[in-house]
Amino acid sequence: MLFTKGKLEVVLDSPDVVLYGSPREARFTEITGRVVLTSKSAQPTSSLIVRLKPKHQNPFNPVLSLLWMSDITYAIVKDGQIDDASVEIPYDSSTGQQQWRFAMAIPGNIFETVYTPEVSVAYELVVEMRTTSVSHWVPFSKLSHSVPICIKRLPATDSAWATIANEP
Repeated sequence: MLFTKGKLEVVLDSPDVVLYGSPREARFTEITGRVVLTSKSAQPTSSLIVRLKPKHQNPFNPVLSLLWMSDITYAIVKDGQIDDASVEIPYDSSTGQQQWRFAMAIPGNIFETVYTPEVSVAYELVVEMRTTSVSHWVPFSKLSHSVPICIKRLPATDSAWATIANEP
């Protein structure tokens, strides 16, 4: 990308997100991890956004479409200010890395990841960063990175759903 100032990546604490209980029973859960910017120097950040997005494997499959689902967005940095729930790890010149830890809530009624011939439900976590510049010739730099993420659903141990699933 033109005027990029480094390499951006997201490192998840777990590649899977687990929801406990049926879609009606499950409470929200969190996606946790860190965003890592590798660059030659510390970069002033104007915005850093993490989005959980449906991944459209086959947009021509009319059986199940996640087009209705909007992205779930979490702003780690907005207007140059870090969110209170996030933690910025200062630039480390020995590794060339600047990091931000985050925890992003997702609702318990979200579809779990499924791959069948008829249905494909998949997600990706997309990180977008805008850095500011002191030069008026280059007003900002935009970097992005995405990783697949799997959402799994397990029955709550005390639920009727678990009792039925464990019957012989």
